[in-house]
Amino acid sequence: MDNENTQENNINRNESENRNGPENRNGPENGNEPEQMQQMAANQNASNPNISPVYGNPNQRGQQQAMPNQGGYPSTPIQNQGIPPRQMMPQQNVPPRQMMPQQNVSPRQVMPQQNMSPRQMMPQQNMPPRQMMPQQNVPPRQVMPQQNMPPRQVMPYQYYQKPQIKHPDESATRYALMGVPVMIYAIICAICLYRNWSGIITSALSFISIGFISFSLVRYEKQMARKNDGEITTSAALAKQNRLIIYFVGMILFGVAECLTADKGIIFICNSGILVLEIFGLLSYFNNVKRWGLLKAFIVFWDVLISPFIYIGEAFIDYSALKKNNGKKGHKGIYVFLGIVIVIPILVFVLKLLAEADEVFASVIESIFGRFLFSPDVVFWAIFAFIIFLFVYGMVVKMPKRDFDYLNGKNIGCEPVIGITITGVLTVFYLIFSVIQILYLFINNMKLPDGMSYAQYARHGFFQLLFVAILNLVIVLLCIKLFKKSTVLKVILTVMSVCTYIMIASSVVRMVMYIKEYDLTYARFIVLFMLALTAVLMVGVVIRIFSDVFPLFNYIFLAIMAMLILYAYSRPANIIANYNLNQTHDREVDLEYVMRLCDDAVPAVCEYLEENNYKAGDVIEADRFLRGDVNIEIYLTDIIRKNEKYGAIRGFNFSRYNATKYAEAFLDKYPASDTY
Repeated sequence: MDNENTQENNINRNESENRNGPENRNGPENGNEPEQMQQMAANQNASNPNISPVYGNPNQRGQQQAMPNQGGYPSTPIQNQGIPPRQMMPQQNVPPRQMMPQQNVSPRQVMPQQNMSPRQMMPQQNMPPRQMMPQQNVPPRQVMPQQNMPPRQVMPYQYYQKPQIKHPDESATRYALMGVPVMIYAIICAICLYRNWSGIITSALSFISIGFISFSLVRYEKQMARKNDGEITTSAALAKQNRLIIYFVGMILFGVAECLTADKGIIFICNSGILVLEIFGLLSYFNNVKRWGLLKAFIVFWDVLISPFIYIGEAFIDYSALKKNNGKKGHKGIYVFLGIVIVIPILVFVLKLLAEADEVFASVIESIFGRFLFSPDVVFWAIFAFIIFLFVYGMVVKMPKRDFDYLNGKNIGCEPVIGITITGVLTVFYLIFSVIQILYLFINNMKLPDGMSYAQYARHGFFQLLFVAILNLVIVLLCIKLFKKSTVLKVILTVMSVCTYIMIASSVVRMVMYIKEYDLTYARFIVLFMLALTAVLMVGVVIRIFSDVFPLFNYIFLAIMAMLILYAYSRPANIIANYNLNQTHDREVDLEYVMRLCDDAVPAVCEYLEENNYKAGDVIEADRFLRGDVNIEIYLTDIIRKNEKYGAIRGFNFSRYNATKYAEAFLDKYPASDTY
């Protein structure tokens, strides 16, 4: 700090000399330097010895002038060198006011150049977003369309072309193998099933379906062998279908049962059973279903059943791929289908004209195909065939995928104490109930409460017991699935199963006694069937309690299919009619209820009417309020007319045929005129 103050004082003194001029430097004002200035000059000389003491002590000036130079020459006095201190000092020590601002700048002058206020400097370093950001980060509307196209331009191309680009060769091969066979099968199914779910052609469809499945699997195996650079013979491919024999047998039995009954419930069971057997047969061919659980089998079944609607467009995609591979030539099968669609309305119009021209021709066509060829129903038949084609082709796409890797069937492994507690409490009350059933119902060795007869005690509670038996079956299955292995739990589940059998037996006894008193109905027959089915299923459940490797799903599935086949062949309407009409009790027969059953009951009804001397014109009065009276002639005539519309070949059904023959025979033998 002292050095800086000294330099500033020297600068001030030099400026004063410049203003006064060199002639006035030794004037009366400046002749004698102040003592303070001399002291500052002395300090400066002491701090920097290289500087000549120009303004040193006056007593030393002469000595400085007389001193010789280092080079040996006499030194010239400082005022004779021609360079005043003001001109030489900046070359050695720069005055602070001129040079120091470059080194140490005062805040008020230099700091705005280094740290300026935001309004002055920030726009030069960090521009506002509106000015600088568009140059670094361009808005999406200007640059992004060049990198990523907008969805309205790119997504339609990717979305519609993705199925074709993914596996074009596989799609083309699949349609080449299965396109025409599926189309032919769909047309045959539509001919057999449209408004004809129980004819003899429908029964033949089960055999056709087996042939179609076998043919498709053979083609699939050969294609997979070619894909893997191998080869397989037809006999070897058929040998791999041995596992499907039991499913094929069930399909045949359901198909035959269809044409033996006119019961709508049984017809629905048979058609549904055929579809279920087809699906699970194919699942067992492509997957190992032995270790599947009931829950997984149920979910997979609905997954497969719905999947054809998910793959509804695969047929068109595969055809497009085939057409692309063949150079836009395509496959001729699609043209056959289009030709059939075009000829259908023309065929309806032509047959209508020919039928009006010749009655014999009309009767022959009607007896073979029925009346639907003479009506606009043929258009709906074509739509029905198209729906079947899409459904079957979707199954062809879905089945080989084998994408059922969920719900692997392993036990969850919960704490068995929970299951022991739940089943233990229930089993205690089940044991009490079972003891009461044995003592009061089976042995009849205990006294009933006052005012209650044995018949009244036995004729109630069968529906409740059926529900409890089914509930116990579900509880045992859940315990096997949810809880860890436990010997105590196994014992409790076994006792619960035994109690369930006692409940089933109690319900059967009650139902039999109730039927003896109030005749047989559909609801009571179904209760007996469900009790028998529950008893059969409980056998497999008990085995599963002690054997982890027992294929419970296969057992339950096959047991249900077998029981449904027995139910279909039992023809409940015929059993109900024969039982009710041949009762020997004193109560009047409910003939009106029996006559409202399906055609399976008509032979028994006609025999009863003939034995009891009924005529065609008689009226059967209803014994219930909501039912109307039944005229025998109208009843039998409606049966004949109803069965004519099915056709003699396409809709032939043995039950309907027998009903028609019995009705015609009764009307011929006992005409309405004989009653008057």
